Amino acid sequence: MAYIFLTEEDFEADIQSRLLEANSTAGASYTLEKIEKRQIDYITSKLSGRYDMETVFAEEDDDRNGVILQILMNLVLYKFLRRNAARKITDDIRTDYEWALKELDKLESGNAYAGLPSRKDEEGEVKPRVIYGNNKNPNNYL
Repeated sequence: MAYIFLTEEDFEADIQSRLLEANSTAGASYTLEKIEKRQIDYITSKLSGRYDMETVFAEEDDDRNGVILQILMNLVLYKFLRRNAARKITDDIRTDYEWALKELDKLESGNAYAGLPSRKDEEGEVKPRVIYGNNKNPNNYL
């Protein structure tokens, strides 16, 4: 099994390899691959209503979207480091994790621009975003 979107170089840019190895008994890369897969599924579930996430995660090397790359890296590192020592998570890691979640919410709502490709139909036209509504009337007297 190999990384889906991230690379070893991505991890080296964000965390020292000795810290990764110190937090895993089964081998850091095996654990990171599992966490990466879950976090990619999470990001895809959040953003697939608006963006073509298959295209985003199919990109390689320098063609990868930097915003999605950073969001994924923050989520993966937080989940990885939190496994063994939840109380020892630094404020920096927690702040990065919270930033990633906020950015996902902004991207999902369309309040941020990351250059992600829109979903398209068979003719190549942009699919309209599904709009959810609620007809609930809490005032039963009207």
